[in-house]
Amino acid sequence: MVEQVRKCAVLVAAAFAIVVSSSQPHVGWAQDAEPAPPDPQQAGQVAAPHEMPPISRADVDAQWAEAMKVRQGDNLEGVQAMTEFAARFPDTDYARQALFQAGAALQAQRLWPEAVAVLTDLVNRYPGHDLCDDAMQQVASILQSQKEYEQAAAAWIAFQRRYPRHPAAQQALLNAGSVLQQEKDNAGALAAYQALVDAYPNGDLCDDALWAMAQLHVNEINTRLTEEGSATLEDLAEPTRLYQLLIERFPYSDLCDNAAFQLAMIQYSPARQYHKAEELFEEFMRRYPGSDLVPTARIYVNASLSALQQAARYDTKEKLPTIADALRPVERLRGLKEWGQAIALYQEILREFAGNDQCDVLVMQIGECQEEAGDLAAAIKTWRSIVEGFPGSELRGACQWKIVTALQKAKDTEGALLAQTDYVNLFPNGPYVTQCWTDILNHHRTARDIPALLASLKRVYTEFADLDLADDALFEAACLHHQLRQYSEAALLYADLLKRFPGSDLAADATFLLGRCQHEMGDLKNAVATYRRVVAEYPNSGLADDAIGEMRALENPAELARLRLYTEGPVPTEPPAGAEPQEWQKYADAAAPLLEGLSGPIATFPGAHSPLHLRFKLERQAPATLEVKWLTSELGFMNLQVRFNGKPVLKAFAKPGEVTRVTVPATETQVGQNTFTLVALDTGLHWDYLSIASSGLPAEKQGGILLGKADDSAQEFAAGANQATPPFLTELFLDLDRQQWATRLDPEYEAFK
Repeated sequence: MVEQVRKCAVLVAAAFAIVVSSSQPHVGWAQDAEPAPPDPQQAGQVAAPHEMPPISRADVDAQWAEAMKVRQGDNLEGVQAMTEFAARFPDTDYARQALFQAGAALQAQRLWPEAVAVLTDLVNRYPGHDLCDDAMQQVASILQSQKEYEQAAAAWIAFQRRYPRHPAAQQALLNAGSVLQQEKDNAGALAAYQALVDAYPNGDLCDDALWAMAQLHVNEINTRLTEEGSATLEDLAEPTRLYQLLIERFPYSDLCDNAAFQLAMIQYSPARQYHKAEELFEEFMRRYPGSDLVPTARIYVNASLSALQQAARYDTKEKLPTIADALRPVERLRGLKEWGQAIALYQEILREFAGNDQCDVLVMQIGECQEEAGDLAAAIKTWRSIVEGFPGSELRGACQWKIVTALQKAKDTEGALLAQTDYVNLFPNGPYVTQCWTDILNHHRTARDIPALLASLKRVYTEFADLDLADDALFEAACLHHQLRQYSEAALLYADLLKRFPGSDLAADATFLLGRCQHEMGDLKNAVATYRRVVAEYPNSGLADDAIGEMRALENPAELARLRLYTEGPVPTEPPAGAEPQEWQKYADAAAPLLEGLSGPIATFPGAHSPLHLRFKLERQAPATLEVKWLTSELGFMNLQVRFNGKPVLKAFAKPGEVTRVTVPATETQVGQNTFTLVALDTGLHWDYLSIASSGLPAEKQGGILLGKADDSAQEFAAGANQATPPFLTELFLDLDRQQWATRLDPEYEAFK
């Protein structure tokens, strides 16, 4: 029956180009793909758009939902549903998940070679995707469990090389050494352990690697003693060096007492230096009096003295107190919530069992008791003592995270942010790095601190490139520059994402937005090539029709004229004439870089809490309609409020590419000056054009005013809102009658808060 199931699985795999060459598992990782950007010389030769019309995103979502229903059973039907979906929609983000789910279902059926084949296909087909690290770890684990040790070691090493900053990278090298030992490849195992020590000299598992290397040398010596009957002092030098190195570099490692004990054991046997062995065992007991190895050390002291023909020193039948016995009363006190007594007893145990490998655990538990007692300040101080004073302890990262959670519990936002920053700096491979970066980025987003947000995003996608959120960080940084109209920088980041994370879920969006940046910069040849790439490579992503629309838009003479206007430089070239030229001058020259000041050649930026006021005159009471066309290149939603003559007339979420339209009835308008006020509360989106239409406008306005469109009937305006200035002090004011920009204090700011 099992064989029939396996044959069925192989047929399923073969049907969808997932080849299993034999019954033995095999893994071969392809090199990371680095697709080059379109060649400007060949931009006009890009293949024509896909002839078949793309399937709508709604249809793709529906078919994915149906496939997932079948997948729930962890059976071969689920495998088939997932592989069929991946074959039919390889350009969608669901395709990566489908292959991963197929691998999971095959593992549930214990079809190990087929699972390895599917997961390997995922890694090779979509390098850089968030699931690739998980897939590679699963492949290595499967091979190890199936005792394919050589291939498992290769898989673990490949994982570490591809993801050297991954939280599991150290463990991967340790696993590689372990399986090579099982394969009897001691030289390979030593190389893997040494690679861990060299790559992560302060890592949590470096002490484990040193211990494993020393033990491996000791085992080889013991084997030689069994076979040859002797060992030289040169043979003993290397394990002695490694044990001493472990104790010196990681004095609070839970392996230190074991290393000190082994140093004494080497002198006892095979060196047979009994006088030296007796000294080292005594030194061990003085240094680690609470170690579980003390009773054994007493036995060997007596044995060493016996070899020297001296009397025994210790009564080996004497029952020594153990730390486990001492901790039982503490556990009872904690159960009764007698925190003060529990803390006092912990401290007494620490004094009695100084040097025990559980000392750092006891200190951490003291902090937990202080936290339970409500003394967060004392708890944080205690945990910090482990982070700063217990080098080599594997609990340092856990204690730093406890500091973070305690500060969050105390609602100390700034303190928690600093503690999380310390965590990512001290423990870059720690398990909470992703959560720390997520919180740090969210803090900067909430504070609307764009420079700090960009700096943090850059650290994520450069220093922590192996985290699952690295491609998201790179994409967000690109989008921020895009929103700031820094198209060249945005284009570089989009291209970098496509090069480093070609299998990312964001690849289709990045390709399309790269085309938009080239479009806005006037690089039309490359823009067309990039749009065609979207259509050819991502026909079912939901962006293919948008790309086709952008290519058609480039055939419009008005769009080409707009792009030419953009490339000619900022508009206006001089501060416009007006009643307040000095006030305007502060905003006419935007600060560089555009993080502190924003300006645009056609559109302005009604930024957060910096209202844009449009003042115009009516000769008679009549309905007035405002239209705002938002730039299609921007992302996200904008929480928009519009007022007319001080009264709210609209609260809505504006989306890129849409037109916001507000009509005010004649009963609300007035003869003379009228004002529309716009404010973006979440994020500022640039506008393509603003228009005001009313039959009450003066005759020379011909019933309408249009800004932002380059033709004979309209005038372009531009302005900058200096974000370094406190936002409640200034507003942008556009006088449509006098055709000028001005600034003044904003008395209505409080109404928009």
